[in-house]
Amino acid sequence: MSYTTKAKFCATCANWGGDRKVNIHGAAETAGPDTSGKCFVGAKSNPCAGHGTTCAKYRKWAAVK
Repeated sequence: MSYTTKAKFCATCANWGGDRKVNIHGAAETAGPDTSGKCFVGAKSNPCAGHGTTCAKYRKWAAVK
């Protein structure tokens, strides 16, 4: 599953510790929509999901365009 930075999802956030990579288009890519990871700033009480989740502590991951 790929995510552009047009939407502030956990998968494109610098504070997110989920498994991801940058694809050839410069978007964040996860193994699938259920990929999860820990939020390093504690913005969420539960682990962030890579999709459809956003928060006020979002910081764009520098690796994505």
